[in-house]
Amino acid sequence: MPHGNSKKKKTPYVRTWESTKDQLKIVAGEMKAREAVHHTITEGLGGLQSCVGLGQVPRNRQQVKDMARRKAVSKGSHPKNMSGAGRTSDPWYMLLNESKIQARDPKSAFVRDVRVGAEPFCVVGTNRQLNDLKRFCCNPAEYRPLAVDPTFDFGPYNVTRISYQHLMVLRREDGNHPTMIGPVLLHEKKTQSTYSLFGGTLKSLEPELKNLMAFGTDDEKALVGGFNESFERATHLLCEIHVRKYIETKLVSMDFKGECKQGIIDDIFGRMVGSVFESGLSDAGSADEFIGLLESLEEKWSSLHPNGKAFHSWFRLKKTEEFIRSVISPVRQRAGLGCPPAKFTTNRSERTNGVLQDCVKRECGTAKIDEYTLVKSLEKLVKNQEQELELAVLDKGEY
Repeated sequence: MPHGNSKKKKTPYVRTWESTKDQLKIVAGEMKAREAVHHTITEGLGGLQSCVGLGQVPRNRQQVKDMARRKAVSKGSHPKNMSGAGRTSDPWYMLLNESKIQARDPKSAFVRDVRVGAEPFCVVGTNRQLNDLKRFCCNPAEYRPLAVDPTFDFGPYNVTRISYQHLMVLRREDGNHPTMIGPVLLHEKKTQSTYSLFGGTLKSLEPELKNLMAFGTDDEKALVGGFNESFERATHLLCEIHVRKYIETKLVSMDFKGECKQGIIDDIFGRMVGSVFESGLSDAGSADEFIGLLESLEEKWSSLHPNGKAFHSWFRLKKTEEFIRSVISPVRQRAGLGCPPAKFTTNRSERTNGVLQDCVKRECGTAKIDEYTLVKSLEKLVKNQEQELELAVLDKGEY
């Protein structure tokens, strides 16, 4: 058969899927071309066995090199993305992709919920953390309040951490239960609906959290309102340190100074007289007792300072309901803080923030990082914490 007129068959051109291109763009220029192709196939697509068409696979290494070159040329520009203008990479897209990959194995997942609508929103946490919250914060026989504490120490976004006490382990240093890092929320807004959505997400991941016994916060109204909305049956505690600072600021603004200011603070929060603690308004045994004690202080405060009566009026109008609902002795007792109950502060929770900051600086060499890098650092920290806990439980319950 003659071959002179035969034509060579051309390989049909297959267009690469846009979703694959998007994943390639993230790593183009950050990795070698071969590594970028491998990463996209294994991490982004779940391996070749998960691909449903030829167009879903990167065409070749040259495709990555072309993308890296275009990326380098346009590096001075700031394309719009889910993270906002002025950011050349998109950590929220990477988090969204990570959540899809990890969702294939919910038992080991850490990135649990990522939303990139009007407000970027990401909840991370392990099944062990969720189970610990159920065991140590929802059991009426023995429980402690979880603490919810927001910060913005890591970048132009907010991080709200949950912390809790592990009741099966004691610290060697002081014999107290260690404070553990719980689930974490990354978000941009600090609205009541944001925090309510966080609480709702936690309940969807662990339905038994609907039985949460108590939680504590600083005095941020949106945070308090959001968690009260999600956990309407739980007792809410306010951090005494934050409440005290707010009242001290008010006193200073009304020209209270020195012993006069300290005397009023002691009347509210109590004082040590030698080795004996003399209780204050915050230690009232009931709402009626609180109101009676406050009324009895009007004359004393008025005699201490020309603005004493005005401050008493402000405190009665602005702080009475807050103290009765979230500060006084029976509230703290109901929240699992003993009898007589200990004071509640977010100090322990804030220390977990320091642990996370140290981890980030050690891993990344800087304190300010993007959302995706923070989640990966947090994931590593939590896994190390889990391993230490397992050893501690085996080692006579000492951490």
